[in-house]
Amino acid sequence: ACESIRSTSGRNLSLYCHMMYGLLEERKENILTLSDVISAGKDNDDHFIPDKREDILDVLHSLHSIGLISVLKSEDKVWVVVNKGILLTEMDGILFAPKTFKEHVDIASNTGIVSVSGLTRLFPKYDPDMLIHFLKKMELCQEINPSFLRMTNLHQLA
Repeated sequence: ACESIRSTSGRNLSLYCHMMYGLLEERKENILTLSDVISAGKDNDDHFIPDKREDILDVLHSLHSIGLISVLKSEDKVWVVVNKGILLTEMDGILFAPKTFKEHVDIASNTGIVSVSGLTRLFPKYDPDMLIHFLKKMELCQEINPSFLRMTNLHQLA
């Protein structure tokens, strides 16, 4: 991974990527906010990462671009998913398990529509905005405008 970064970027960015990835791997949490990452970098003497928010984002985006992590952005928040496989397994096991599986939860109506409150109920430890961004990024869902649901009477089925 570091070799791939080294060949496509400058020397400092490569070192920062190596340090950042080491810092993220040492963390117990699989999902961190940008604030968590910045705090972890300040509190850690073993891994040095950039001081500026923009530089930290550049390093995270480099790691994201080669698939080591996922960076999810909303208008006011940034999340770092250290191991998307863990989150994907947890969510898929619940959202897409067939009725014959013990993990199956009858959350989606026969229309396949899942409400934000349904996601919040099933995954209380995760930020619903992060879940939606993650599912959209993995192309496992689409956001539907509530007015469309009312216009088509699908809100009664959701």
